[in-house]
Amino acid sequence: MSRRLLSLVLCSFAFLLFGLSETGLAQFSGNISGVVTDPTGAVVANASLVLTNKSTGERRTAASGSDGVYQFVSLAPAAYELDSTLSGFTPSHISLTLGTNQNLNLPVTLVVGGETQQVNVNTEAAVLDIGETRQQETLSTETLSTLPLAGRNMISLVTLAPGVTSNGSPGSGRDNFSTETQVDASANGMGAVGNMYIVDGLDVSSSIRPGVLNMTPNPDSIQETTIQTNTYNVDYGRSSSIQMTMTTKSGGSRYHGNASDYFNYQGFFAGTEFSKTYTPFHSNNISATIGGPIIPHKDGFFFFAIEPLRSSTAVSSNITFEDPAFTAFAQTNFPNTIGTLLLTKYPVTKVNNVTVASTASGVFPATSATPCGTAASNFLPCGTPILDNGNYTDTAFRNGNQYSIRLDKNFKAERLYGAYYRTTLDSNGTNPRLAFGTTSNYAQYATQVNETHTFNSTTLNEASFAAMRVEGIAPSTGLFTVPVVNVTGLGQGFGAGFAQGDFIQHNYHWRDVLNHTFKSHDIRVGYEGLFSDDVEVFDGPYDQPTFNFNSLLDLAKDNVYTETGLSYNPTTGQRTAYSWNAAGVTHGFFAEDTWKLKRNLTLNYGLRWDDYGNPYSRTPSTVFGNFIPGAGTTFQEQIANGAVVPHHHALNRSITDVFSPRAGIAYSPDSASKWLIKGGAGIFHNWPTLAKSAGGVSRQPSGQHLPGLLRRTGSGADLWPGNDERQALWLRCS
Repeated sequence: MSRRLLSLVLCSFAFLLFGLSETGLAQFSGNISGVVTDPTGAVVANASLVLTNKSTGERRTAASGSDGVYQFVSLAPAAYELDSTLSGFTPSHISLTLGTNQNLNLPVTLVVGGETQQVNVNTEAAVLDIGETRQQETLSTETLSTLPLAGRNMISLVTLAPGVTSNGSPGSGRDNFSTETQVDASANGMGAVGNMYIVDGLDVSSSIRPGVLNMTPNPDSIQETTIQTNTYNVDYGRSSSIQMTMTTKSGGSRYHGNASDYFNYQGFFAGTEFSKTYTPFHSNNISATIGGPIIPHKDGFFFFAIEPLRSSTAVSSNITFEDPAFTAFAQTNFPNTIGTLLLTKYPVTKVNNVTVASTASGVFPATSATPCGTAASNFLPCGTPILDNGNYTDTAFRNGNQYSIRLDKNFKAERLYGAYYRTTLDSNGTNPRLAFGTTSNYAQYATQVNETHTFNSTTLNEASFAAMRVEGIAPSTGLFTVPVVNVTGLGQGFGAGFAQGDFIQHNYHWRDVLNHTFKSHDIRVGYEGLFSDDVEVFDGPYDQPTFNFNSLLDLAKDNVYTETGLSYNPTTGQRTAYSWNAAGVTHGFFAEDTWKLKRNLTLNYGLRWDDYGNPYSRTPSTVFGNFIPGAGTTFQEQIANGAVVPHHHALNRSITDVFSPRAGIAYSPDSASKWLIKGGAGIFHNWPTLAKSAGGVSRQPSGQHLPGLLRRTGSGADLWPGNDERQALWLRCS
């Protein structure tokens, strides 16, 4: 199917679905509370309140206490209707919208007799919500649809929140298909390493690189996102800077969806005083969604989203490479060397505007060890062109796919939902030596299951389990039988480079939270655990040597200067396959209370304890080496007598003394709630990820090493004592 036809089909699909947008939401983290009063301001006890989700029809009930306070907890952000009744009072009907992670303060006034009271509440201005102690910015699906998003990446919107500082760039991710995205933004005077990203309760932050997220969802699959810069809740314990919480869309009682094609190419860019034309590129970033009831008129819903990307861009660079005249010289004088084989078999291609950069008289002058025109250079003519400059042009592609699906089902006392995201990315690495072009593949999946059990109108329990896997093989295809060969002065060497390096990361996140409302208190007690690992299967990259030559003439003579890149066991001195496999487990417990002291004063306080664990080895080749000082009366003697001792764990003990007390208040000094004062204090910690904990003690003796071998000087001998290794290199190159 042609691109134009595909775009027409998607646009037609969008028109068919337009107008059917009734959406429910996941992530049940919002709360609604308030005080029921009569027109005089006196509290009203025992009022019956019914909260209805307008999209799914789900109903929740509550009653006001002796102090008039009512509460609804563990709510999905959505449009709701609140109906309040009590004998002798006219029923009250309120329409409202609850945002992501919002603690909404909603007072209810019951009128004695008279007409039915109906109130429409707009809660978009959450900063004036007395029930919320956090400082945050909530972006709705309408905002996500209308704001310009570079590469349709909504993570760049984190800079819209108050208190967020940035260096001006959205980060390392230009679209939604990178499996590791570093966002260049932070808050509270902390760095970007303290950022945390959550999708429907699933922590999608990297367990290897702090502050990096492993999944960037399609914005059309997200209903709302909340960017919190000052949060005094203790639900999560790994963030001291920005906490970005994203809520996915779910199906509703009606079928709905959309489709779009975000097309871009160089012709859409306006010229400037300094740039009239741009490097050719094009990008088709397509998105389509559909959701609704699994079976009409039944209490089960689905939502599906898909986002393909097909893009390419022109690559252009100035390169330095060998002149064909030197290759001809090497074929004549050194016909049987590996260096001549490389020069002959793998010339540069796709170059234009070629000019001679250097001749033999400039590269091998009379003052060098191998002056041109002498026996030392095999009588290389001084006028021979050696190095050329040229403009290399090629095309790089970046093709990705992301799809997600979630299912929701409500029972009498149970609420279930499950979600699944899958992202793939394929890209290529161009090379002027055509045989050494590569492709790389990246893949990620994230899935979770959430179950909420309602014991009664005041107590419920929410349990969830999530798993995420990230893998990148970079590069995955290419000519890896030729080692990497670098030559001083030659800008374009030989070989495909890092061969089939396989990076793998697993995260398993489990969590359980018990909610109980008691009078004007909303009490939450919870536990969460996280297992993560860091797996590097580098048998390919570190089984491929890198050879360095001091000149093209040395290459033609097979006169290697250094060899690096091979994995060795420093204890035995033998070659070994390189692999790294470390893991860690963390635990956290927390308890917090949101206490509505008065109708205009809310206090949130809690305590969290975390065990950040101790990274450990899962294979014999994964060794943590810690330096242990030896005997001696002075520090210098202790260092001199010390040794690096291998360990199974990265640290000498688990990090268990992590306590995080926090408290925040929200106070309105006037009855109209036109003024709101927020404040708080707390202790926050950044979790030391696997790379941070283990990085300083990994790859130490007796772990794997990549030694460098240097050519012996003075005797004229080359790198190898015999011909076996040279023959092995022959086999790689032939």
